[in-house]
Amino acid sequence: MHVLRRVLSPAGYLIVALFFLLPFVGVDFDSPLLRGRAGWSGVDVTVGGEASISLNIIWYGENGALRTEATTMEAFYGEERADQFLPHQFLHSQALAIAAAVMVLAGLLSGVLAGQRVQAWVAAVAGLGAAGTIVIAEARAVEFTGPYTAPEYGFWLTLGLLIVLGAANAVHAIRLR
Repeated sequence: MHVLRRVLSPAGYLIVALFFLLPFVGVDFDSPLLRGRAGWSGVDVTVGGEASISLNIIWYGENGALRTEATTMEAFYGEERADQFLPHQFLHSQALAIAAAVMVLAGLLSGVLAGQRVQAWVAAVAGLGAAGTIVIAEARAVEFTGPYTAPEYGFWLTLGLLIVLGAANAVHAIRLR
């Protein structure tokens, strides 16, 4: 059982690290001429990466039917103006996202520490601390980008697994008294 616990917690934190590759923040926008979506992964929020953007021009065809056509920010707005619409939105959340990533790394490396109790407490604090930190980072990101912004599934998967890992390790650490 000890070997299983020693492997499961770091494996869980490895999965959390992989979840950072999934979408964390999404922005939907809609206007009479343009409909689009921008999204940032957990890695993008952490390192200040660019958004993945999909845009569709909306227009009426010859028979009056609503039509859409995919385009890019540069094609629609021009090279000079495209950068002003979605600048690096998450610089104010970046420090928190980096702190969460460091805590995930601590949880991942907790398996190499001597002593089950120390391993469990480090993994518990790392999981619950990272969960709280990404909640605050996400809230700040959503607050900054406006009402059309929402947390994406990568954020929810990451948060859920961090809470489970943190709580399970805390219970295990308390039982080791």
